[in-house]
Amino acid sequence: LHDDNEFAAWLKALVQYGLARLTNLPSDLDTVLKVTNRIGPQRDTNFGLAWSVKAEILNNQENSTANTPLRLGPHTDLPTREIPPGYQFLHCLENTVSGGYSTMADGEAIAQYLAAEEPDIHEALSTLPWVFFNRSNDHDHRWSGPILDYGMPGAPLTIRAFYPVRAFPDMEEKDISRAYQAARRFHQ
Repeated sequence: LHDDNEFAAWLKALVQYGLARLTNLPSDLDTVLKVTNRIGPQRDTNFGLAWSVKAEILNNQENSTANTPLRLGPHTDLPTREIPPGYQFLHCLENTVSGGYSTMADGEAIAQYLAAEEPDIHEALSTLPWVFFNRSNDHDHRWSGPILDYGMPGAPLTIRAFYPVRAFPDMEEKDISRAYQAARRFHQ
């Protein structure tokens, strides 16, 4: 937080690899905002600018699978938004349990592989829209779009890949079977 050279090296790694880790940070609730404030403005969500995740017993009040002990595979958050987050910053304050390991995947590399090696799968992922939705007592977020959204020419790839909020196909009936096949292949 106080060494500009280290911070710049971390930002360079973040941009180059899409993933970077800082270590030995204070375990205060506001540390993640101190880091992101050094980068620039944050985008607010229905969860707030910063959100505490705690694995707890399921109950009727949970509005996110992150607050449950359920396993979460690789995914992108908030695919229910027109523009999902580009970068997300996670800060583990305390881990008192075994397990809980994160699995990271390079979605851009997966998309490139499918485009080159499995073009039918890539075509389905990048053209067939799904409805994504997340609803709570206070919010109702919905967006329809393909899992791989290339947007306008020159725009960065948007990946909408979070199976708990991928609701249903928003396409012609004849395309539904290949859409599910493509979604399964992408998650594999």
